[in-house]
Amino acid sequence: MNYLAHLHLSGPDPDCRTGNLMGDFVRGRLYASRLEALPPGYGQGLRLHRFIDHFTDTHPVAARSRHRLSQAGLRRVSGIVVDVGYDFILARHFSTYAGEPLPAFAARAYAELSGRLPTLPPPMQAMVQALVAHDWLNGYATRQGLLATLAGMARRRPWAAALPGGGSIFLDQLPAFEADFSIFYPELMAASAAFIHHAADV
Repeated sequence: MNYLAHLHLSGPDPDCRTGNLMGDFVRGRLYASRLEALPPGYGQGLRLHRFIDHFTDTHPVAARSRHRLSQAGLRRVSGIVVDVGYDFILARHFSTYAGEPLPAFAARAYAELSGRLPTLPPPMQAMVQALVAHDWLNGYATRQGLLATLAGMARRRPWAAALPGGGSIFLDQLPAFEADFSIFYPELMAASAAFIHHAADV
């Protein structure tokens, strides 16, 4: 899953949302001593990020989406296209899954992340500034936004030049991917909520 889903799946705690988004910028094992140096919610968010990634990587419906792209010759980038494509679908149907309009959620997330900017790793600071300045979360809801996101990723990853083409294939087969998402995402929402509840009880 990409940025929008990670933020949405984090529950009501802004620190958990921030930590979840931080997951792409923190590598290696999450030792207790490492997590204790962060605000408590950040550590929970980091753990949740890895849970979400594992759940997605091992779920048969998400695997079916990736296989559809692999059959089109895009095996190497299929996971990235599905992650971003699923954010596109979530953005288009956000109020259905979140109970509020995407612009309201995005504005709150931007304010939370901007207020925590000094506590973030420098590479994440740059990402958050771009996220806010270019309104990425709302942009995910458009076809142009999906293709632009993948094109930007391709520019930063020479090995992933096929990403924009993957976006076009995703859009051409959108009903099939939407059907996958409608099965997968509610299960991921339930699993993420259970993970957060369990972490709160520990």
